Amino acid sequence: MVIRRIDIPNAEQGMSIPSPPEIIDTLLDRLVRNGIIGTKKYFSDAGCATGMVLASANAHSLPSFGAEYNPELFGECEFNIGLLRDQGAVSDEYPLIMSQGNFLEDATYDRAGVSFGDIGTFFNYDNNDGNLASRVAECAAPGTILVVLDRKEEPKSFPGLAFVDIVTPGLPEGVSLAELKRSNPQDYRDIAKRRYELSGFDGFVRAPYEAIFCAHIFRK
Repeated sequence: MVIRRIDIPNAEQGMSIPSPPEIIDTLLDRLVRNGIIGTKKYFSDAGCATGMVLASANAHSLPSFGAEYNPELFGECEFNIGLLRDQGAVSDEYPLIMSQGNFLEDATYDRAGVSFGDIGTFFNYDNNDGNLASRVAECAAPGTILVVLDRKEEPKSFPGLAFVDIVTPGLPEGVSLAELKRSNPQDYRDIAKRRYELSGFDGFVRAPYEAIFCAHIFRK
């Protein structure tokens, strides 16, 4: 599974929430296969937590960079990626770099030998996405893609970035939630009530929950 970090009012900084692995794998497969994100520049997981999104990006032949603010989560990320390398599940053919720090700050990239402009795609799971979008709009190279995954159907918008699409990994490719809601309400309700079983690298099973995941895609 993927453990994601999100800032929640009145909650401890660095709190993590999970997203199902099939959502990430399906999303990256569609984005790479359809040419929405490229494989030449870095894919950055802004808030990489325990490293599962980075592992999936590596499996999709993407050079990847992960930034994590929480030192404990970053330690888990380093351990997990190292373990996956030893098992042959992470390939050294594609660079995979990790840095502990704030994904909005240049220093986090600089100490890893990567610049903000080296990133071709920023991925974020609804974690301080507004500030990240502003930084992408101001400092990223033209053509940079921002992918914001959340559990909201309403389209997002960010100044300075052009909306590209909303991708719903839980639906067949080419089917939108709006179309499904209008044409087949029962199927829509079934999708909305899909339950995800969540477990970590350690196999610990967390309580299942119901959600619709939507990836909001933007381009500078």
